[in-house]
Amino acid sequence: MLTDDALRLLLSHQQAVLGLLDGATALLAGEPAAIRHDLAEARWRIGRAMRAYQLFKHVEVFDPLIARGDAEQRRTALAMKAACLRAGDAYWTFAQRWLGEDLVLSWAAYRAAARDMADKIRAHIAQERAGIGRLLVDVNDMRRVPVRPETARVLA
Repeated sequence: MLTDDALRLLLSHQQAVLGLLDGATALLAGEPAAIRHDLAEARWRIGRAMRAYQLFKHVEVFDPLIARGDAEQRRTALAMKAACLRAGDAYWTFAQRWLGEDLVLSWAAYRAAARDMADKIRAHIAQERAGIGRLLVDVNDMRRVPVRPETARVLA
């Protein structure tokens, strides 16, 4: 059920992913030989954070709306869940692509791919935040769960 606590957790997951992306992006300014292990760890941490975020929003947001929402809520939740799954798959494809690659030899290609992936994840999170914000009104009407204005404002 979407409550203020659940929404704060959703935002917390988003901030965790975005913070890890910022850290990984900042690493790209370094020398590849010196930071390749840090980048591998950053990819792993981002993947874990994205998976935790994905599981949370599916269980707490999308699946309940798919099961109990009206036709529009179901349609929107299904579309958002499918987009979420595509975003997760794209990240894991990216991470697997660079798993055994020598970043020193492929540095320009890796930096471009990493920046592109980070931009795509940031855009996806922004779209989800807006989409869940729109669903929030319907969920509140459906369940009569009040949401604090500051929470709703962040999601808008």
